[in-house]
Amino acid sequence: MKIQIGRYLLWAAGLLAGAGAMAQSKNELSVYAGGGISTLLYSSSALQSSQNVGGHAGLGYTLFFTPKWGIGTGAEIALLNAKASFATLSDAYNANDGTDNMIFHYTAYDYSEKIQIYSLNIPLMIYFRSPVSQSMTFYAGLGAKASIPLQSTVEATMPRAATAGYYPAYHADLHMPAFRGFGSFENLELDGAPAFLISYAASAEVGIKWKLTGNWSIYTGVYVDYGVTNMVDDKQDKPFIPYNETAWNTNPVSYYHSVLVSQYARNAPMVDKFTADNFETATGNLQAIAGNVTSLAAGLKIKVIFGESGEKKHCLPCLRYELDTRGTKKK
Repeated sequence: MKIQIGRYLLWAAGLLAGAGAMAQSKNELSVYAGGGISTLLYSSSALQSSQNVGGHAGLGYTLFFTPKWGIGTGAEIALLNAKASFATLSDAYNANDGTDNMIFHYTAYDYSEKIQIYSLNIPLMIYFRSPVSQSMTFYAGLGAKASIPLQSTVEATMPRAATAGYYPAYHADLHMPAFRGFGSFENLELDGAPAFLISYAASAEVGIKWKLTGNWSIYTGVYVDYGVTNMVDDKQDKPFIPYNETAWNTNPVSYYHSVLVSQYARNAPMVDKFTADNFETATGNLQAIAGNVTSLAAGLKIKVIFGESGEKKHCLPCLRYELDTRGTKKK
């Protein structure tokens, strides 16, 4: 009987000690970093995208309002690397060469555009934790991130573009002269770079927290951030290769816009297959080249956490084992 009473007293003391520890251990501070896939997604089928490497690093704070549930925020610097490309893209639209109206049409070949974006991310997460053992705690988080663009660069190359002009008044399709902007052109130049908006992403992570010593722990897990809003600050209504109708005795085709701000006639034929009969069909199918532009980041994450979170003290299986062991020794 004395042994049973002692066991109950130990149980009560352990539970009270655990409650006291949790009252003083609601806060966790962390330094973390993550890396893996970091790219842009395009809703249009005109572009091909590649999965590029990026990551983030930041500071976090989590307040646990119950032993298992908490809310976290912080600040992180993120790097996104993306690439957009196409083998061929054709377009046709109304233009004027300075004297006559025409239908300007072109085909661009082997285009590639690289995008790099640094941003400040502000996460807001709900965390769930559950002790697995005295040294391990299961963690899962779900929430959202606001991404504020800090710096961005766009580098693009277009080795070749072929252009022509159809003049309905003369029933003529001209593939020359070059000073009118008709012919084959090489190594055109990118006209500036698009601006990016504050965007939002759904965020999730899952992993294991490993207790080290004292108030220090380390967390390893995986994460995914899936963009839900458009990132590009533009109407995406510019012609990809603009025709400069004021040019005369100069090269009117000297630059192009980023695919992130451009539109095209989806069913426009290639230059060597263009006819006036299908122009109305082509221009009736205008769409943004990139479409809706969102982000995707996923990979591995590691955190160094400071804050005695009390998982061991409120881990009932662990506590029961300790108390049973003590009772057995007293026998």
